[in-house]
Amino acid sequence: MDEVVRKLRDRPITWEERATQRVMYAPPYRIWFDKDSGIISQISVGKGFRGCFLSCIGIGSTLQEVKSVAGDYRDVDDAYHLDDYPGICFELEDIDDWDEATAPIEFITVFPCD
Repeated sequence: MDEVVRKLRDRPITWEERATQRVMYAPPYRIWFDKDSGIISQISVGKGFRGCFLSCIGIGSTLQEVKSVAGDYRDVDDAYHLDDYPGICFELEDIDDWDEATAPIEFITVFPCD
């Protein structure tokens, strides 16, 4: 955990304490650490992150674009998981006249596969 904090020290960092995890907010990153081990359990990126999944899916892309490049997805508690790519999911921006297929992606999250 200390190494991650050092690498992101030039960003404003805030913390949220949860039952079994500490969540570090260092925009555009959100990083979940296990409280006992300090091991990262998931990483999310949001607005301002310029990287892409499969070279073309990034923040602001849509599930319509995801489906055309990466195949089918399923909704798991408002996070969209890919059938063919376990360990990554997408959360959509909450906008007026919301449509699952065309709402922009607000967060991309990676996590270990069970």
